Amino acid sequence: MAAAVILVALFAVLSLQVCRDWAFVCENTGSQKGYRQWFTGRRTGQWYQESHLEQFMDQAHPGVMQHQWVSYAGTGRNIFGQAILFGHGRPKHTSMLHRAAFDCYVDSLDDVGKLDFYHTLASGQQGEIAVHMEEMQEAILARAKLGLPPE
Repeated sequence: MAAAVILVALFAVLSLQVCRDWAFVCENTGSQKGYRQWFTGRRTGQWYQESHLEQFMDQAHPGVMQHQWVSYAGTGRNIFGQAILFGHGRPKHTSMLHRAAFDCYVDSLDDVGKLDFYHTLASGQQGEIAVHMEEMQEAILARAKLGLPPE
């Protein structure tokens, strides 16, 4: 009987979510942010990675940029840090790219191209966005053929 109680208690402890690691990507800029949220509601470990596109927009066009944050990770963890719950959003395009490749592509554009790229992402027009994504993928493959990293 005592063994059964211990097993039930152990199962309860292992399946109890004590925190959740969240991560988000801005579909308009490629920037990322996240944090850990505890069952008490407290947030810790907040982080923010500003993309080169966001940096450009802040510097060259202050006040124009709008964020469109979408969850791409929401992993629940138990008291031992084991993942027990997976709840992820569905970002359309920017989170699927290697961050360095995204920034490298942005850096390859002139100022007019960067602004156009921002407006294309912010428009949500998947056909136009796909053209940019193909260009990025081609650049990544070209670098890989030369034995270079994506950045």
